[in-house]
Amino acid sequence: MVGTTYNGRMSYFVSAHPARPVKTPFSQYCALGYAGILTGVLVAQLFTLDEVLELFSSFSVALPPFIVAAFVPCVIVAELCALPFLLRMKLSHAFRWLSMGCSWLVALLWGGLGVALVVAGEASVSVGLFGTVVSPLSAGVSVVIALLFGGMAAVSSWGLWPELPRRRHA
Repeated sequence: MVGTTYNGRMSYFVSAHPARPVKTPFSQYCALGYAGILTGVLVAQLFTLDEVLELFSSFSVALPPFIVAAFVPCVIVAELCALPFLLRMKLSHAFRWLSMGCSWLVALLWGGLGVALVVAGEASVSVGLFGTVVSPLSAGVSVVIALLFGGMAAVSSWGLWPELPRRRHA
């Protein structure tokens, strides 16, 4: 293949590619807004991580402690991994798809937690979406915010859809 860089074992390196042009300016603004909101959520959760873990342990939803201990870091990692796609950074094709999936995963995780708490009768309990910095944020409100996240992820995914790598024929 012409133009492909190989290493010593004759497998080619994964390289970063710039993001393709946006479809509409609105989708770019939506992606930047979603990235800004996720950054605020991420910083608030990281500043109060110990309190967020205690908050999750206090829910009456029957979850084993190892799931509670794994849920919070998984959400934080998903929020962090969603940022490169939303900010249109130079990425490999695989990581661009992973990052786009993480932007959807954040909305699904927060929406699922909010719905589980509302169904369990804890609609007025603080969810910890913004850590414990914004404590009166209830489970019902988090479902609405998760729907907003899902809408922003949908518009961002449509407007910034990553292209599939093209196969080069020799």
